[in-house]
Amino acid sequence: MTGQLVGMAIESKLEVTDCFPSPQSSNMDEGADGEKYQLNMMKQLREVNVDANSVGWYQSTTLGSYIDESFLLTQFTFQENLKRSIVLIYDPIKSSSGALGLQAFRLSPKFINFYRRYQQAQFVLSLDLSLSLS
Repeated sequence: MTGQLVGMAIESKLEVTDCFPSPQSSNMDEGADGEKYQLNMMKQLREVNVDANSVGWYQSTTLGSYIDESFLLTQFTFQENLKRSIVLIYDPIKSSSGALGLQAFRLSPKFINFYRRYQQAQFVLSLDLSLSLS
């Protein structure tokens, strides 16, 4: 399960005050509906005077298996658009055994720069360019 974190950035602190789940979809065409849902939720939170600034996202996991390309791309996109954003990872199995299974992450500036170059290289490779010397 994934969702949106809302709150406020106050000086050097990032305060998460609320969250809501993202609609689960296996159909890529439903992405626009998911965006409409998130915008509607943010609007409703503002209407009831709740902090409605996006400060990141959350994801649940089982036994720590969560880092993949989709995870990295999502956090990269968040940090590109919201410099102070975070991702919270919740592990319900770890929590059920008595330990709080909650971790917060951000990508380092070094990784962000690397990932930008990686994406640019992937784009160039996808062009399937060739050089013909005559």
